[in-house]
Parts: sequence; C-alpha cells; structure tokens
Amino acid sequence: MHPYPRGGTEILRILTDDPDGFADGQHKLTAPNGTRIEIDELNPQLVMRQTDYAIFIPPDMKTRYSNPSGDLEILEVSLLGIFDTKPE
Repeated sequence: MHPYPRGGTEILRILTDDPDGFADGQHKLTAPNGTRIEIDELNPQLVMRQTDYAIFIPPDMKTRYSNPSGDLEILEVSLLGIFDTKPE
C-alpha cells in the first residue's frame, strides 16, 4: 500500500546543519514530478510550552494512566549521565 493517498503529494524533508547554504537558501522546492522538498535545520531548538505542573516517573517504575484527559502529553527524555563515583 502506498503511504500517500492517490493523487497526494509526496514530501521529502532534507535536514542539514546549514539550511541557508543548501539549495541556494531556498527552503521549499518542488521537483518536476510534483514531490515537495522541504529543507530544514538538522537539530532545531526544542520549544516547550509552559505548564503549571509536571511529574517525574523513575525509569523502572511500572505506571498506568487511567482515564487521562484529552490534552495529556507525554515527553520521554533520556539524559546523559556521567558519574564519578569514589569510595567514601
């Protein structure tokens, strides 16, 4: 099965460290076959909206969400941890 509906337009996204230096600075192009090409930042800045609350669930804790509201958003984050442990 084709991932796009019949007659739909395919989109090719190119992520690069220098989107302004790629394709003469154009960020949106169209190929001869109609494929849309979008050029964007390789690592865009993460923008998170402000909330009034947040919870932390330890990695090994079994968790179940019962009856969540429709606006529940779950963000899973892994942070690099470098620990220098020394005996006391």
